[in-house]
Amino acid sequence: MQLAPGNIMKHLETALKDFFAKHATETFYAAAIDAGYLYLNSEEAFEARRKKSATKWAKSAAIVTLEEARACDPDDLDDMYPTLADSLGSDRSFEAGLDAENASRANTRAAGNPYEQQGSPEWTRLRYRTGNFAYGQLVTLDLDDAYLAHYQADGDAQADTPYAKKARSLIAALEANRSTLFAGAKLSADFRIYDAMHEH
Repeated sequence: MQLAPGNIMKHLETALKDFFAKHATETFYAAAIDAGYLYLNSEEAFEARRKKSATKWAKSAAIVTLEEARACDPDDLDDMYPTLADSLGSDRSFEAGLDAENASRANTRAAGNPYEQQGSPEWTRLRYRTGNFAYGQLVTLDLDDAYLAHYQADGDAQADTPYAKKARSLIAALEANRSTLFAGAKLSADFRIYDAMHEH
């Protein structure tokens, strides 16, 4: 949704009203400003992605049979079975390498699936990094030029760029107008609005 010139809060109100009307069954837990855009994510979208990530992790830590390992294309061995590939590079037998691969996977499993552990670094990144959001770049805040200059600035200087200051101002405005902007939405008890600041 492209913002027209004028009062930014009014444009956000209009855009969000339309959006929430189409997503009335979802419960939203986060709104973030990232690279000059507004992003949103819902509990339902997060849970679907979390389950997918948990399944992918479990598969990556599962026991590998000799048949599975033998069937792997040699070109894919580094990606599929890295410990086995390293062992073969050390002139160990295929079977010994597979034992090492499965021992490594057993250690991984012992630590538990991070996507099943609320608050783990992996769980937190999945929940709050805007690249994982289902509704990215929902509304442009017309900050493209300011963001480009911000991105090109030195790390220490990024906190005080015009973009950073504008983003902080917008976060404060979103908080101040929360009851109006999110009037049509179901919000979680821990709903938060934040600036997903990225350094180059």
